[in-house]
Amino acid sequence: MTTASNSSQLCSQRGETLRPLCVLSATGEDATEPADVSKVSLAHESFRLNPDGSLRLDDSTDSKRSLHLRKPMRIGTWNVRTIYQQGKLGIVERECQRNSMKLVGLAEVRWQGKGHFTTENGNMLIYSGPEASHEHGVGVWLDKSVSKAVSRYNPINERMMIVHLNAKPVNITLCQVYAPTSAADEGEIEAFYDTLQDVLDSAPSQDVKIVMGDFIAKVGSDVQLKGIVGEHGLGECNERGVKLIDFCASNGLTVANSMFPHHPRRKYTWLSPDGNTRNQIDYILINSRWQSSIINA
Repeated sequence: MTTASNSSQLCSQRGETLRPLCVLSATGEDATEPADVSKVSLAHESFRLNPDGSLRLDDSTDSKRSLHLRKPMRIGTWNVRTIYQQGKLGIVERECQRNSMKLVGLAEVRWQGKGHFTTENGNMLIYSGPEASHEHGVGVWLDKSVSKAVSRYNPINERMMIVHLNAKPVNITLCQVYAPTSAADEGEIEAFYDTLQDVLDSAPSQDVKIVMGDFIAKVGSDVQLKGIVGEHGLGECNERGVKLIDFCASNGLTVANSMFPHHPRRKYTWLSPDGNTRNQIDYILINSRWQSSIINA
């Protein structure tokens, strides 16, 4: 499994980069109009509610399939700033396909409500956002070859969602997150991690657990814990980074980004508006039991 944790670039075997959405200029209608959902096939009716509040496919839908985890699969996470504006979803989808991505978690989607739909190209987008505003929001984009492995999903809130995938030899529980910004108070941050803890506690113990997204934290390269944080992070750990590391240690999670040597330009996932500051704040975490399944990040 090859992973890419990035809001501005994608580490890949071919050395390609995922261009940041923020460098694409939007003018005229593209800058003001909402995304055009008339060209996508809404599929809410093909899901039904589970007792735990999650959604699952009806038996009448297309035959399900399982992912074979012994075959390499490229996944990633990307803070897209928004896909609410017209044309932005198409840009995201083209970038995912150009980089041969099979599954991409999206942060700051800003799509209102909760649900999923099929794009013109037959791929799937699952999203979770607030009901009354276009703020925050998370989503998961799945290539059509992977979307049929979705057994159910749970749109928890505008900062977190779970997608369950049928896979062999074991299933996958995927959690995409968008953590509170640095301006948030301690109570909001604690609530975020409490909810995330509940999510992991409810996941089947035998599953491959992947938690990814924009954590707005720096684990750096100065803190190293065997099996949890490696020596290939970027910069210095900050207070939010300590919080994230403690969470990983308590749940047996490995920070995949920190385990592989790369040039610093392939490690940073955030660039300041003036271009002078680069940080690594987006991560892919995996339960340490399955750490060896990651071949590059």
